[in-house]
Amino acid sequence: MLSPRVRALLLRLTAWWAPLLALVTVTAPPVAEAAPKTAAPIAPYAFEATQARGSYQAVGWNPCRAISVRVNLAHAPRHSLRVVQQALTQVAAATGIDIRYAGLSHHTPGFLRHYGVLVAWSTPARQRTLAGPIVGLGASRWRQPAGGSRHYVRGAVTLDGPALRHAGAARQLAVLEHELGHVMGLAHVGDRNQLMYPVIGRVSSYAAGDLAGLAALGSLPCS
Repeated sequence: MLSPRVRALLLRLTAWWAPLLALVTVTAPPVAEAAPKTAAPIAPYAFEATQARGSYQAVGWNPCRAISVRVNLAHAPRHSLRVVQQALTQVAAATGIDIRYAGLSHHTPGFLRHYGVLVAWSTPARQRTLAGPIVGLGASRWRQPAGGSRHYVRGAVTLDGPALRHAGAARQLAVLEHELGHVMGLAHVGDRNQLMYPVIGRVSSYAAGDLAGLAALGSLPCS
């Protein structure tokens, strides 16, 4: 046990050294923490239909069979056939499915009798669903053989000829690619950066989410 004299001496020494210790005290730099690793954001896409309730597998075209596309140029703007062929090239590249232009047709989407896809133009007076701001429609019908899976067998695109007549080739191509996306099985998404957004704005061709969705549709099992 320290005597009162020794304790008093230690207190005086501590009081004398404390200011000097404060002068030489340094703080170690903080250790940089590694940024948390996060997965790359998944580009958005959605499907029009799935195989069954609660299923995540999309309904699509049979990727092992070629899709024939016919075109009805009545009411179409100039150079529309060239735009169709460009759009089909984009869809084929994105899905890996053999998509073939099969020539001209006089059929209309409401009377599609053959398997495959029909691209046609109309007017709001003839096609009431084109009234207002809607300049295009695209959809497909599926069938399900006994014991098999659903797959699309017929599809159609209807475009508003008068509305697109002065739109320019780039916008015509964007509208057509959007509607062909529906025909292949894609649904609308809420991301403005995708072509499958309900309103076509600054995006003029398939974006990352659109391409991912089309690739998924092209990777479905053969049926």
